[in-house]
Amino acid sequence: MKISPANGGFSREKPLTSPGVLCYNAGRVCRAVNAESLVKGDMKLPDHFRKRVGMTTIGVTLCAIAVGFFKCSSFGVDPFQSFAQGVWGRFFESFASYGVYYMVLSGLMLALDLLIARS
Repeated sequence: MKISPANGGFSREKPLTSPGVLCYNAGRVCRAVNAESLVKGDMKLPDHFRKRVGMTTIGVTLCAIAVGFFKCSSFGVDPFQSFAQGVWGRFFESFASYGVYYMVLSGLMLALDLLIARS
């Protein structure tokens, strides 16, 4: 199926990569969206988009509150930070700075999460 105004701009073929055309790929179909429709706000968002944004906002807010509780109670750092600092101090302190180690650890966790989410 080719992209045309007659079929609403949908295609089941490879997403477009030409300049000036963005592609929203919801897994099965690709809708060509030009930059002008993004500015106007004409782009149709997925049905679950608002729910995901809400869940993300609530999750980040709860994490921030939890970190605040840890800090105010003088309890120390959160469990993930404790894990990250402990592994770095035990295995990587001699040849990698904590910032580099933390960035690599976060990247590995993101890659693992993306692999698990695809299956």
